[in-house]
Amino acid sequence: MSTDTETAAPAVAKHPEITSWPYEFALSKPLTVGQDTVQFLSLQEPTAADAFKFGLLTGLAADQVRGLVASLAVTPPPVIDKISAVDIIILATRLSRFFNQAAA
Repeated sequence: MSTDTETAAPAVAKHPEITSWPYEFALSKPLTVGQDTVQFLSLQEPTAADAFKFGLLTGLAADQVRGLVASLAVTPPPVIDKISAVDIIILATRLSRFFNQAAA
């Protein structure tokens, strides 16, 4: 007989930090893009060009997220538009935290 603690899935950190690049982000549900199924986004490390292009020197605002995620994931913005709202909020939060730590 097993107990709940023996069968429960390990706790997932609610707010894991981005600590290495490329950063692999598992989508909460897969997307179908053409004939492909996308289950994760692989974000490349932001460069100085990204910081200038997306105005990241003053922080990460909501209107910067779509373009930044699309650029770092080398994925067209219309595909980014299809991921769940929860996923984009999580990504925005993690990216914002990454840039805030870099500025500290």
